[in-house]
Formats: sequence, C-alpha cells, structure tokens
Amino acid sequence: GGQVLLGLRKGSHGAGMWALPGGWLEAGETFEACALRELEEETGLGARQVYAAGAAPLQVVANNVMDGGVHSVTVFVRVPFGAAPDHADGRSAGDDVGTGALGAAPSPRVMEPHKCDEWRWHDLRAPLPTPLFPPLAYLQTTEYWRRHVVPPPAPDSQGADGGLRLPAAAAGHPTPPASAPPRDIVTLTSDRLLPGALVGSVLCPTAGGIATFTGTTRDTFEGRDVLRLEYEAYAPMATAQLQALCAGLRQKWPDLRHIAIAHRIGLVPVTESSVEIAISSPHRVSALAACAHAIDQLKAHVPIWKKEVYRGGGAWKANAEAFAGVAGQK
Repeated sequence: GGQVLLGLRKGSHGAGMWALPGGWLEAGETFEACALRELEEETGLGARQVYAAGAAPLQVVANNVMDGGVHSVTVFVRVPFGAAPDHADGRSAGDDVGTGALGAAPSPRVMEPHKCDEWRWHDLRAPLPTPLFPPLAYLQTTEYWRRHVVPPPAPDSQGADGGLRLPAAAAGHPTPPASAPPRDIVTLTSDRLLPGALVGSVLCPTAGGIATFTGTTRDTFEGRDVLRLEYEAYAPMATAQLQALCAGLRQKWPDLRHIAIAHRIGLVPVTESSVEIAISSPHRVSALAACAHAIDQLKAHVPIWKKEVYRGGGAWKANAEAFAGVAGQK
C-alpha cells in the first residue's frame, strides 16, 4: 500500500517518537490476533475498516533494548484496510483505502490518550516523521522494507532529467517539535544494512547537519583475497556498550540531536555494509567529529568479533580492550 498509520507516543517508553500501533502479546494469542486487537484498542479501527483475513506477519523481527532496560522483540504484522478481495484480479472493493490519496484512508481516533497524542496517515513515498520508535527505525533499514513496503515511484515522480522528484506530500509531512528530546537508537541485526538508511532516523528540524559513516567489506587485506566477513557479538554487553558510547558522545558534544548506530551480525559479503552510523546536530562540525569518534570507540570497546574469510582459510580478529571487557564479566 501507499500509506502507513503512525502515532506519536507518550508515556513510559518512547515518548515523543512516532510508532506503529501495537502492544504486548497476550497468552495464547497469535501475532495476527494481537495486531488486530491492538489496532482497534488504540485507533478504533476494527472489523468495519479492516480486512482481518489478510493480516500476515512480515519476514522481519526487531530486537531492541529501549530506554536503558526494556528488552523488546518486535514481530511486525501487515494489516490491510478495506473489504475482502471481490474482483477477479484480486483487488478489493476498498482497494483505494491505504493506497491512494491520503484523504481516502479511514480516520483513526486516539482511544488511549495516556499512550498516544495523535494518529496520522503517512505517505510511504515521502520521508517518515522523526524521531522513530526503535523497532520501526530498524524496520525501515531492512531490505524487506525497501522491496515490499515502500511503493515504487509514481509515474510523474521522474523529472525531465530522469532524476527522482520528491512527491508533493513530502513537503508537508509532519516533523517532531523542536523541543523533542534527543534520541539514541542502537541496533544489532542479521539483516542487510543499506548505506545511508539511518539518515531518516536522525532528521530533526533543529539540526542543520547529518554526518554518516558506512563500513563495508573490502575484497583484499594485506594482499589476500577476502571472500566475506563474519561477525559475532556478545549481544547484552554490545548493546550496553553502544548505549554508553552514545552517552559519551553527548558528553563531548552536548549539542548533538539524534544518534543512530546499527551493526550487522553474521555473514557480510564484499561491498555490503557491516556498520552504519548517522548523527545529527545544529552545525556540521559537531556531527562530523562525533561520527568519526563513534566508529573509533565502537572498534575499541564494543564486544563484536570479526572473522575474515580468505581463499583457503580465515582468521578471527577482535579488539583487545573489548575482549578483555567480556572476559572480565565471566
């Protein structure tokens, strides 16, 4: 579809961040049933607006530690709006709902005002509002999001020179208030990381610069052909160290707005990204300096191990400081 429903969270976790409808899975409940229940409880959109039989989990799971202590494993469920398919080509009577003009989508209501300030439909061809709740911020970095969620550009979105134009809706997409608190988003994932995918997570109306770093697998090391890299991590400590890294950046550069760091775990082929960093600040100097410092500190202190796989062999490598830190926990 062409739109997604997002709410501006309030309360104990993720206050001031945009998120999908959702909540905790109840005992004996399927993922689909949980998604449909939470959607109706939070937005008032139920059986009359939703094609419930079409609800299906996405092939993506997010694993986040939020607000310094809440460990959340998120399963995403796609819920179509409109009636059941009744056309020979599979389209539904309400097929324009959720895929056409913004005005065609059903109107959500704030059913739980202690948890959410507002619900809005957002055009998926335009940048999503920021900051994003960590599970959603992770979802939009995945290959699945790019291939199966974001619709292809509209026919009139190509300029005369072949370049991609922003849709008109992009100019008016909502942004968080200038007073929105700075956010740190850290992610360990086995999914492919797309270069620059974290930029949308750190966009901010009070930031005039965004610095990014992308670490990729190169094909040679000291004269040997590299086939791929393999990463392993001690996840609890790695996540804690990444959060501490963000805190350290803020001590050195207090004007930083949002920080997002994602590291890939598992196999990383040549040319693909193993680490992505994006940092926003009012002026470029702080963002650039903090970004360079962030990758240096990550390499020095975060317990993530790398195996370089060559033709005919391989070798594990780990920073001595990070390894010593993990050993000290045993």
